[in-house]
Amino acid sequence: VAGNHDFFGADQLAWIKSQKNLYLLDGDLEEIAGIRFGGLGGIIGNSSKPQRREEVVYLNTLAKILSRNLDILIMHEGPDGNGPDQPGNRKICEAMNRSWPDLVIRGHQHWDQPFAQLPCGTQVLNVDMRVVILTI
Repeated sequence: VAGNHDFFGADQLAWIKSQKNLYLLDGDLEEIAGIRFGGLGGIIGNSSKPQRREEVVYLNTLAKILSRNLDILIMHEGPDGNGPDQPGNRKICEAMNRSWPDLVIRGHQHWDQPFAQLPCGTQVLNVDMRVVILTI
């Protein structure tokens, strides 16, 4: 997923789309090895700025993704974790209240402690300023 400071030109997007096993997720889903990944890039904000969506559009897009029974949700702006040292967007947390995936991978705001487990059991991994490699 792209963050609010990530920009791709037409040539870059065409290259990404031409690559096998490389996915730029934004409002869509990919199933890989039986694991359902959904993604949502950007942040909530003024849609006249790059990589931003008005709040209602962002939350509606999130609801559509979550309705597809994801295993892992990858997003740039994400829910808060466990307390003030793991900030996030409370509206995202509220919107996800009905359809939590097993794992949310998110960035945008740095957490010193990158892991959280929400009361619903969903685990959150904050990857801001980190490289994470997941293997199947």
